Amino acid sequence: MDLEQKQLQEIVEIGFKELEYDGPTTILENAIPAILNQKDVLVVGEENEERTLSYLLPLLSNIVSGPHGHLRVLILSATQQSAITTFELLRKVGEKSRMRSVLLGTREEISEQVQALRHGAEIVVACPTRLLEILGRGAISLTHVETLVLDEADQLILQGLHVQVKQIMRRLPVQRQNLLFSNSLSGKLQNFAKEVTNQAVVINPGNIKSTVSTSHILYPTSPATKDQHLAEIIHQRPDQNFLIITFSIQRASQIISSLKENRLKGTFFDPIRKKSGSSEFESDLKEKIYITCEPIVQANYREHFDIVIFYDVPKSPQQYIRHTRSHAEVRQSIQFISLVTNEETASIRKIEHILGKKFEKANPGAQQKKALNQGSGRNSNFRGKPNHPRGQNRNPNNPAPESSAETSQNAAKHQNINRQYKKTIVAVQKGPLNKNEGRKK
Repeated sequence: MDLEQKQLQEIVEIGFKELEYDGPTTILENAIPAILNQKDVLVVGEENEERTLSYLLPLLSNIVSGPHGHLRVLILSATQQSAITTFELLRKVGEKSRMRSVLLGTREEISEQVQALRHGAEIVVACPTRLLEILGRGAISLTHVETLVLDEADQLILQGLHVQVKQIMRRLPVQRQNLLFSNSLSGKLQNFAKEVTNQAVVINPGNIKSTVSTSHILYPTSPATKDQHLAEIIHQRPDQNFLIITFSIQRASQIISSLKENRLKGTFFDPIRKKSGSSEFESDLKEKIYITCEPIVQANYREHFDIVIFYDVPKSPQQYIRHTRSHAEVRQSIQFISLVTNEETASIRKIEHILGKKFEKANPGAQQKKALNQGSGRNSNFRGKPNHPRGQNRNPNNPAPESSAETSQNAAKHQNINRQYKKTIVAVQKGPLNKNEGRKK
């Protein structure tokens, strides 16, 4: 790509050449002219160096010739790691420009960040939460910001951080440039982009569609029947490959044993050590059912799985979203099934709130319903009240086990109750007693 044709400042071009970037240039070639012309932009593409450079280069070029000492470019990232990656690339490519930049992440001491801001910075890379903390201290001013960059815009929405972003935007100048960069294209992202941008130029070289067939399914169960329901789900889908996620080695061992009892072979998967049991893992997975305690696995492994089952619901909504996103990036047709007990329902509601949609609820068959009722302490053939002797006796297959002595005692007790019941009825029928009634004259 001829950077001179893109009107980049010479000092930024030098930084670009020193970086020795030799990757793809599709997003670069489309985004740079639009950003240089001060247009709002929505870029949809994989998060990589090319995508980051597509806004760093023209923004550096735009502010090189302008006033210094004021914050002019604000870059918001959804995660600490993304903010660090952007900041390090910014320092490499902008080293010759003498533009000052500050990273406002959540791992560093806030006092050190406040001190760095006092020396002045033209560019700030921040996580929304930390930026709001510093704004609350009055240690930063956003009144001179010319360009707002929302990196990982889809994740800002999924993690609920778009609420914090809107709080930050209220402190920004109304007239500014807005740049959004996203891994995926969803209806929520499109609505958000319309809300915060002014007729944004959409750059989507991979032609990523907004409709995907990823599904999130809620499967009601109980602690006593979870293993049985897991086996039934797998038996119903004989042609699928499964990844079962739990969060302890002990539970993983239990799952493997219960699957074996149901004539299913489960294999433990440790993506860090790349081992399954005692044998080394190959890049081409051969088994149909794997159990793991490390949900985020390498991309070449994620391609193997058609269905991901959460045996345990993750402790936080962000954890669930992070795990599912890593798999959906590789397999857009993947299914996520969560085995949910009554105690875990509240966690699912929180996940639904952040996703902005309800889980599909599985409709268990007759056998699953029967197991679920038994696991909940219910009798599927029961018609009366629980633990009620009359209700139990209505089931001819489950007579109450009483001895002859117990039977005679119960009969005498019932006769006494019946006598008292009749006396009460007679008293009620007579009505209230007269105060003189019953006295001897």
